[in-house]
Amino acid sequence: MKNTIKGVVFDVGGVLIKETDKQIYSKISREINISHNKLEEIIEKNLSPIERGYCSILDFWKKICRDLRIKKPSPQKLAKVFLSHYQRSAKIQKQVLAITLKLKRNYKLGIISNTINEHAAINKKRGFFKYFHVVILSSKVGLIKPERKIYQLAAKLLRLKPKNIMFIDDQSKNIGPAKKFGFDAVRFTSVKNLKAALRKRGIS
Repeated sequence: MKNTIKGVVFDVGGVLIKETDKQIYSKISREINISHNKLEEIIEKNLSPIERGYCSILDFWKKICRDLRIKKPSPQKLAKVFLSHYQRSAKIQKQVLAITLKLKRNYKLGIISNTINEHAAINKKRGFFKYFHVVILSSKVGLIKPERKIYQLAAKLLRLKPKNIMFIDDQSKNIGPAKKFGFDAVRFTSVKNLKAALRKRGIS
C-alpha cells in the first residue's frame, strides 16, 4: 500500500495512557454502595459539561451526588478519590510512546483527547505532550469526540488534508465519525495491533 499518511493523531486515555475508568468506577461504586453499571451510567450522562471545560470536578461530583441522592461520601471526597486514583494508576504506555517518538522523525504528530482540566494538568506535568506538534484537549477547546468539528480542528492545526492523517483511538464510537470525516482511523486494541496497522500503511 502506498503511504499517503503525513500525520498521525493519537487518543490519550486507553492509547497513550493506560485506561483506568473501570477501576475507579468500581472503587467509588463500592464506597457509595451502588452497582458499577449504575454509577457508570450516571457518570456517562454527566460527562459532556466537564469534558468541554464548562464545570469543575467538584461541580461534576456534586451533580453525581444529587442524581444518586447520596450525601456521603461528600462530593469533595469523591473528587479527591477520583483524582488521586488517576494520578496513581493512569500510567504512560511506554511502548506506545516509544512508537510516537520514532514516528516524530518523519510525521506530524497530534493528540485529540476527551479529558477534564484536572487530568490534562496531570498529563501536562508528566511531560509527554511536548512530543506532539498539536495537542487538542476537549476541556480547552469546548469540543468532544466524535464531533466533526474536533477532527476538523486537528486537520486545520496540522495543516494536512484529512486523507493524509491516521487517527488512533480505543473507542469504536470515535472511529466511524473520524472515517466519515476522511481520517484513516484505526481502533487501538493492543501495541501489536498498532504496529501491524502502521506496517500495513508503510509507516515507520
